[in-house]
Amino acid sequence: MPVKLAGNKRTIFRQVYGLIPPHLVAKLARKHGVKSRAITPWSHTVSMLYAQFAHAIGLNDQIVRQLHGLG
Repeated sequence: MPVKLAGNKRTIFRQVYGLIPPHLVAKLARKHGVKSRAITPWSHTVSMLYAQFAHAIGLNDQIVRQLHGLG
């Protein structure tokens, strides 16, 4: 069960990634020449943040956790 603040339905995870301006992620991706066909820079950032919160060991561990709703 996600940890919530009193009277607030946003999870701590959502609060943390809510502090990161999406336009800044896109700007930094353009500045550093990031090119991707399958995933946006914002999706990648949120995915990596989730991996840190979930203590994922590697990419396979992260995929399994996301597919099965573990965290």
